[in-house]
Amino acid sequence: AVSEGSPSMQRIHDNTGAIHFSNVLTGSCMSKIAITDAIDPTTTEMYRSALRTVSSLHYDENNHEPTDTRMRFDELALTQPILKAVQNAGYENPSPIQERAIPPLLEGSDFIGVAQTGTGKTAAFALPLLSRMDESVKGAQILVLAPTRELALQVAEAIEGFAENLPKLRVVAVYGGTGYGEQIREFKRGAQVVVGTPGRVMDHIEKGYLKLDNLQA
Repeated sequence: AVSEGSPSMQRIHDNTGAIHFSNVLTGSCMSKIAITDAIDPTTTEMYRSALRTVSSLHYDENNHEPTDTRMRFDELALTQPILKAVQNAGYENPSPIQERAIPPLLEGSDFIGVAQTGTGKTAAFALPLLSRMDESVKGAQILVLAPTRELALQVAEAIEGFAENLPKLRVVAVYGGTGYGEQIREFKRGAQVVVGTPGRVMDHIEKGYLKLDNLQA
């Protein structure tokens, strides 16, 4: 719903089914758009996505063009190696969970976050933690618990990608259903990031292979 006196909003459906809005700039301010859940969830979410985009645009009277006011990754105080990896991956703007999580985690604060699948939760904690760690120090500094082997491998792979510009960093995924040998060797090589399932992580701790003396998070 567009409030009376606000810029007109033209709804355009593209071939992916996403909804984009373009301004027919008829006024100097942009009103809020109210949407309802009384339609199917897919359409509701598309409207919400469009609303989030529109809400991040600021109308400039001087040039009659909307300017993007969303936060950028380069405003989040990430270290240069991590920021470069993010930019190389083609990302410019953090998702809401990333925007909320990265600043306090860079400060070393505790944080509890909840977000839907596909919103970038792994990056939300991995980017700030990698920015804080010292890759020259051997041994586990970051311990990530994952409920399944598949998720542990997925998270470890993502973290390796974020750390592509940290040549001394080692990431190891540990999980059951496979031998201990290679996982133990990675510990001895000084892996700084450990991603694993709870059972196998506990086994390594109890047997003395995984030491937590340098753990940061």
